[in-house]
Amino acid sequence: PQLNGWYEGGNSIEYRGEHNLSLAIDTPHGLAVPNIKGVESKTITQIAQELATLTEKARSNSLSREQIEGGTFCLSNIGSLGGVWASPIIMAPQLMIGALGRITQEEGGATVAKFSARMRDLLRQPGELLLWL
Repeated sequence: PQLNGWYEGGNSIEYRGEHNLSLAIDTPHGLAVPNIKGVESKTITQIAQELATLTEKARSNSLSREQIEGGTFCLSNIGSLGGVWASPIIMAPQLMIGALGRITQEEGGATVAKFSARMRDLLRQPGELLLWL
């Protein structure tokens, strides 16, 4: 919950109840970042179907403004293209981007590190993810 929100400027953060998951998608036209609205109330099958639709629209350059705006948390797979490091860009006003890839221990960032470790564990054990949902 501490990572699902919008930065409102100054010292103001608005935590959101609805989880609108933005996903970075590589396309022939550049990077597209649509979002799946209300993932907390959808089944994995519904999320997969919507992801397939958004990916197709992103690659054909036909996403609507509504499909791009309103994200509350972004995921990017930094490992899909290879490389040693990455510099993910946070989509304002979102608080952060979750960059999936190899996890190493670094100084600071305890909340993000705990989230990353939990995501790693759930991705390694998808059955646990299904039970958790």
